[in-house]
Amino acid sequence: RVLRYDAARHALDGALRRALGLPEGLDLARAGARDEASKRDLLAPLRDRWRDVARVYDAWMAAVVLPALWPGPAPERVRYQAFPCVRVHAPGEITLGPHADAAYGHAASTINVSCLLSRAAGTSALVYETAAGREDWRQFEGDRGDALVWPGGTCAHFTTENTTGAARWSLDARVVPDAATSAYDAGPYFSVAAREGGAWRRVSPDADCVDPRVGLPFDRAAES
Repeated sequence: RVLRYDAARHALDGALRRALGLPEGLDLARAGARDEASKRDLLAPLRDRWRDVARVYDAWMAAVVLPALWPGPAPERVRYQAFPCVRVHAPGEITLGPHADAAYGHAASTINVSCLLSRAAGTSALVYETAAGREDWRQFEGDRGDALVWPGGTCAHFTTENTTGAARWSLDARVVPDAATSAYDAGPYFSVAAREGGAWRRVSPDADCVDPRVGLPFDRAAES
């Protein structure tokens, strides 16, 4: 389902622009990259300036995503991605082939969250199925203030070639609602949150780095 939230209150796009040194009024849809090398250069400042983005993201996760997932009874604790993947689906690019995240070692119970920072429409949109094997393909079209949550651990999703002429920016993350284990439990990939006094908050310590498995610009290739 799609969550709609106050993008002015939870200004994820503004935090990312500042971290990347981009002009405050710049439409991120016009800040695409021609290839992986230019995308790496575009995102490189985030390697040193990720903490401010992480603070805004933590607050958004606690105030928007987790309450929407569990408006009633909730697990005692949940794990969520400590820093989101920064997706830039540039014109002419195919970023993801069809897959479910369990195929890459994530827990089958994983809930995926894709938060738009720019407009997504037509071939720039993420394509997903609503239940494993259903193949009832939907496009996640929307704009900043829209976030999709779906069971991406077992449900296939992908992108097609972006022929729109505009980049689709999103912050993508994963939430694990149960005790299922995976290789991603090792290292700083996940934070832990608990609901206390009716409000969610992160209860794990501050991370001192971003897990390389988050991808660009934190992947191992950036260290070579």
